[in-house]
Amino acid sequence: LWAVWALQQYAKETSRENCRQMYGNLLEEIVDYIRERRHDNLFLHENGLLYTNGTEKAVTWMNSTANGRPVIPRTGYIVEVNALWYNALRFVADMVREGGNEILADTLDAQAEITGKSFVDIFRNEYGYLFHYVDGYMMDWSVRPNMIFAVAFVHFLDKLPVQQMQRNVLRTYSGALSTVCTSASYMECTDDMDYLLFDRVHVCFLRTVKLIAVEYTFTAAACRTDITAGIAADTFA
Repeated sequence: LWAVWALQQYAKETSRENCRQMYGNLLEEIVDYIRERRHDNLFLHENGLLYTNGTEKAVTWMNSTANGRPVIPRTGYIVEVNALWYNALRFVADMVREGGNEILADTLDAQAEITGKSFVDIFRNEYGYLFHYVDGYMMDWSVRPNMIFAVAFVHFLDKLPVQQMQRNVLRTYSGALSTVCTSASYMECTDDMDYLLFDRVHVCFLRTVKLIAVEYTFTAAACRTDITAGIAADTFA
């Protein structure tokens, strides 16, 4: 799905015609691979959303592990995965339509309509922003930087309150800090943090360590937010 997004940017930098001639078949194969349910950990459900199992192995950018298992087992319907899926369906539909394959284009657009409606039904919560992931009755309310992909890719979110709220939260440094504070259950350790938290805890300066850890986490979150905002900005362009 990220490959589709990358080719989408290639089409913007060169031309859609050039992209279609060079990579049109690949784009169709990627989407068909998922639609035909051949991927071993992306399961296309009848509601049009992709379900993935992340309980045993980390499957997203939050890939820190402890004792061989994910620290945060993001599993089920994952917000950025399904935003990428919706984006892929729309982009490939447009590309194949421009290439003259109206039947496939209509099929992909119809799939995108189902996916888009389910995306809002599943991910939009009662307060008007998005769940981080949903697995049955398990719903993660955390606000994290990767959610901005949904704002960029699921274009009809422009018509919903979620769009401006999510963008405001995720595209600022204060927003990066809030993602740390509201998602305190997850702090991805850099090598420096690992050294501070595990190799020097015996020194007993726990308060100092904690403050330094928060500083590192804020810096990492701010950088991550800048990266995701940049990707989203490229998509908007």
